[in-house]
Amino acid sequence: MASLILAAGAAAPAGDAVRAVLADEAVPASEIRLISGCTVSSLIMPGIQTASGQQSLRRPAAAAPKVLYAVDARLTPSSPVTDVAQLTSLATAAVRAADGHVLSANHVMFPNGAVTLVLILAESHLSIHTWPEEDLIAIDLFSCGAIDGAAVVAQLSSSLRLADIRTRRMERGLGA
Repeated sequence: MASLILAAGAAAPAGDAVRAVLADEAVPASEIRLISGCTVSSLIMPGIQTASGQQSLRRPAAAAPKVLYAVDARLTPSSPVTDVAQLTSLATAAVRAADGHVLSANHVMFPNGAVTLVLILAESHLSIHTWPEEDLIAIDLFSCGAIDGAAVVAQLSSSLRLADIRTRRMERGLGA
């Protein structure tokens, strides 16, 4: 039995069950839980009847390779990662320069100055996690092939002024 978690303040679903999109199975209302202080957002990618303004985002998903770029690196004193607006701007610029499309951005800043930034992309997602007490940054880019992942990694490595960069490229999927 699947559970659906909604944020406090979110509208309660109508009826006895809701559709859990990712699992594509019904979730009874009794299995819906609220988490205080969280928000839920939903982006619907264009389908067969694509809205005119989003036609360019349609990609043949089955044909696109699925690739994870995992980057571990050392932050330098000049790494601009404590300013969330600048970090978001630099990450967005790297995605756009590699022909990617940012649909949404969200971040959390922790009491120690650590940041987690997630960009939801038309091509999948980019996440950036920092540990200032260790001068460490981890960047994960999961792509469905319609973005130049190596270019995103190269531009982020440069614009974030990273050192000791270690990048792993892993093909994903059952056929990988």
